[in-house]
Amino acid sequence: MNAEQGRVGDDLAFLRALAEGGGEHQRATGAALVSGGLLYGAQCFIFGAQAYGWVQLSELTQTVISIGITVVFLASLVWISRRNRNAPIGGIVARALNAVFASAGMATLSLLAAFASVAIREKSLTIWFLYPCAVFAMQGAAWTAAWMLRRRTWIGIVALGWLVSAVVLALSIGTLLFPIVAGFALVLFMAVPGRVMMQRSAN
Repeated sequence: MNAEQGRVGDDLAFLRALAEGGGEHQRATGAALVSGGLLYGAQCFIFGAQAYGWVQLSELTQTVISIGITVVFLASLVWISRRNRNAPIGGIVARALNAVFASAGMATLSLLAAFASVAIREKSLTIWFLYPCAVFAMQGAAWTAAWMLRRRTWIGIVALGWLVSAVVLALSIGTLLFPIVAGFALVLFMAVPGRVMMQRSAN
């Protein structure tokens, strides 16, 4: 009987851990997603506006915008990380979600090196344009894992949005729709969910 009660107690403790919110680490992850989604979404819309002839940007200006946005994003990641480095991670699901998104981020850097090296060697923009498609699919995988852990409808919608966006983005390579599709995907499926994560972290 005591053994059975002990197992029941362990099960209840596990369920409580699953129900815990992500706390400050979830807020930090959400803040990083908001930052990345808005910054890179803005970059896509700016370049989309140029593709449609609405604005004229020199090559130097384009380079400055691209590098500047990346520098601002990396700086925001450093600030977010330093601000939350001592915060408790939370329950089992929160730890798993942090691991999933951190792993997706590391994989994204690896994909960047892989696609860039091949694109430069082959002198192919098409290969380079496949990189964001792969990143979108990677985000879809991360959000799918989050949905499997949380079983929240909105998380499943975000996961599906990323996966569909990866395919649509690939189909739009070589067209004027490419930066627009990328921009909307980054805002809708990165920045908006990031904001939701920040709000829910306090619950």
